[in-house]
Amino acid sequence: GSISADKQTRVIYGKNIRISGDIVNADRAVNNDSDFRQIIIIADGDITIDQGVKRVDAWLIAQGIINTCAVNGSQNANDVNMKNCDNQLRVRGGTVSKGLRLWRTAGSDGTTKDTLANPAEIFNQSADTYLWAQSQSGSAGKIVTTYTKELPVRY
Repeated sequence: GSISADKQTRVIYGKNIRISGDIVNADRAVNNDSDFRQIIIIADGDITIDQGVKRVDAWLIAQGIINTCAVNGSQNANDVNMKNCDNQLRVRGGTVSKGLRLWRTAGSDGTTKDTLANPAEIFNQSADTYLWAQSQSGSAGKIVTTYTKELPVRY
């Protein structure tokens, strides 16, 4: 189904998480720092992304493996082929995991130069992530110098 950031930070937490549909964090008008929205998906185990998913606008954090083409939720390398994993995947957010299985095959058919030039997976970290993080940290996110001492030049 559809997941959106209905508040400033939306955290989805679970043991093993399967993403079976696009996650689109819709663009919206931004008038101040609190208008930025982020979706964060945290798994104690693995995060699997089904073969039909084309877009994930979320941070992906897993203690285990992040798999970009799990055929019907299964992490079986034998299922990876041009028929099953041919959709390009766009992830807009950071990833942290023990392992990252980039199993998409989009563009690998080699029938034209254009298809070979297209990546199977695209990972972007957009600027709004940094602006959102700054608004979350508040004044605690600033470094303040409390003491300085001049030292003589050392030769």
